Amino acid sequence: MTLRQLFRNRTFITLFPPCLFSAAAVALYIICVCAKGFYGAVLAEYLICLAACWLPAVIGRISGRPFNPVISWSIGLVSFLGVFLQHAADIYSRLPTYGWLVEIIYGFLAGACMYALFLRWKGGCMSASGTVVFMILATAGMTGIFEIVLYYGDLYGIVYDPQGWRAVIDASIDASYAARLAGNEGAYVFSGHALTGMIDDFILAVTCCGLFCITYLSNLMIGDEKTFERIFRDPSAKDDRMVRLPVPCSDGMPEGRGYVPEGTKFQKFIHSRKFIIWSPSVVMACVGIICYFIRLSWAGWSWVTALQMGGGILACFAVPVLGLILRRHLSPSLTYCISFFLLFSLFLERAVNIYGLFYRYDKVLHTCVGLICAGIIFILLLRWKGHKMTPVGVICTIMLATVGIGVIWEIFEYSTDFTGSDPQRWYDVVYNSVDASYLARLAGDPQAYVIQGNALMDTVDDISVTVIGAGGFCIAYIINLHFSHGAFFEKIFSEDRITRYSRPVIKPDYISAGPAE
Repeated sequence: MTLRQLFRNRTFITLFPPCLFSAAAVALYIICVCAKGFYGAVLAEYLICLAACWLPAVIGRISGRPFNPVISWSIGLVSFLGVFLQHAADIYSRLPTYGWLVEIIYGFLAGACMYALFLRWKGGCMSASGTVVFMILATAGMTGIFEIVLYYGDLYGIVYDPQGWRAVIDASIDASYAARLAGNEGAYVFSGHALTGMIDDFILAVTCCGLFCITYLSNLMIGDEKTFERIFRDPSAKDDRMVRLPVPCSDGMPEGRGYVPEGTKFQKFIHSRKFIIWSPSVVMACVGIICYFIRLSWAGWSWVTALQMGGGILACFAVPVLGLILRRHLSPSLTYCISFFLLFSLFLERAVNIYGLFYRYDKVLHTCVGLICAGIIFILLLRWKGHKMTPVGVICTIMLATVGIGVIWEIFEYSTDFTGSDPQRWYDVVYNSVDASYLARLAGDPQAYVIQGNALMDTVDDISVTVIGAGGFCIAYIINLHFSHGAFFEKIFSEDRITRYSRPVIKPDYISAGPAE
């Protein structure tokens, strides 16, 4: 076998990346042990990353369909830069911006992996806008799941402070202790934001995935689409590229006035397009107005509340108005999803202060939001022709994109935290830690750091319950596939449901031809 034949061999293409990074991991681990000694946590990190490097090759071998080598190379490169090289050379402490560099590389490679997976899941017929949106959301979702893994690794002692929140708490303890010794009793000095490390990871990953999406769109604009698909398709793909076949879609409105069934005026009205499209928005806007007046009856007027409720009432009409702008009616199910989200997250909270009545309502809300966002993602899949993907592809896309929406929401909460509202509930960790450490130092331990709680708990719990909500939708989708082969879900969430009463009547030939001679 010549060298050229070896490089084109499917087994070599599949196994070379994990073998290469496994050899590098063994060499760097030996260097790490010689320099620092043996640590069980370091060994666990190496083993987890090695398992991730071999995962695509093993799954491809079991399924009989190898993964694109871009996925193995991406996982191996991120593991090499983020774990193997770090423990061997302690590069994070020598180069402060090295963590950002790893996140930038991770974000770009995550976008490449998602595109390769879309092609594997037969997502080549999806529109370009849908591909870009789902690549960005799925990358944010993968980053959120990765941060959850790091959180629990820190919680159980496998890794130490990978998100940097303990360093912020320690610095706050030192600054507060110095301020109290200077005579300012009861001082609390915040030395940074405890969630900055996690949020920076989210933002960099999404931004750099956007760079990959720009590369993808530029490739489409110059008309060289087959180059991208040749690079990212699976080695077992028989075609030179994923052919974008025209997929028939019934989500467009038929021309003309169409057909309205016979009946009373009320029956004609409730079957009309305008009623089906606008009625959910009008009903939820009325509910919002009622909740606002209930709020005024016991809390009085506030411009902040008025602005929030007014924005929520206007958001009820976002989907119908967007349909008018696009000249294409969107699915009423999308309006229902947004309306229920506004009802449970804004209107009820302002009307009866439901967050204060139920301590765990925030987690219940995030679970319901995960379910609602999964429905929105499925509607967008139907609109952008993504429902032709394999069931595994649809489920993974829904899960990752829903978690990605949860991650973007946490970024929004982080941006509002600077107003002092503490939506991610980490201030109490600083207060309790400063007080406990101050008492411990007065008791005779001048270097005591007593951390009370976990600053990332609320954020990670929110993302985790979002995963649970999305998982509930995916279970319902699997049941739907089993009993109706997907027809029931497509009937509920498709845009075609607003046109089923307005289709033009097509008479059979034997009726229009007249009586037989």
